[in-house]
Amino acid sequence: MNVAQRSSVVTEAFRADKSGIANIYEVVSSFKDSNKNGVTVNGNHIGVKYSRQDENTGAHEVGHTFGLTHGSSGLMTSSSTDPYRSLDLNTVGLKDMITYPIRGKSNSEGRGVAGEGHLSVFDFSYSIGSSYYSVSKWGKIRRR
Repeated sequence: MNVAQRSSVVTEAFRADKSGIANIYEVVSSFKDSNKNGVTVNGNHIGVKYSRQDENTGAHEVGHTFGLTHGSSGLMTSSSTDPYRSLDLNTVGLKDMITYPIRGKSNSEGRGVAGEGHLSVFDFSYSIGSSYYSVSKWGKIRRR
């Protein structure tokens, strides 16, 4: 399946979910910040740069959707070029992933309460199918 076909499947799945909370996975050509390889928006929308689609960037971003935060080693290091990057998950991150959503707490990076969907990356707008989204730093994602 090529990128266009994958994008079409994602768009159709998103349209079918009337609740607006479906997970969305996209391979995109680039980001506004050229140093970004992937991004997780609102806890359920993952974008991975086309050049990184066969790397562990997608797995790292999926970790964020589960509530995992950046760590000093393993899969969740903040940089894909970190010498301590591996496919391992740390136990502190796993504890956050399990306990914080249950308790409705913010994760250890200080982001929003689980389920509130705050963005802390950069300002941008994007569209999926016929839906247009505007996202502002530290703001909630809004569907127009």
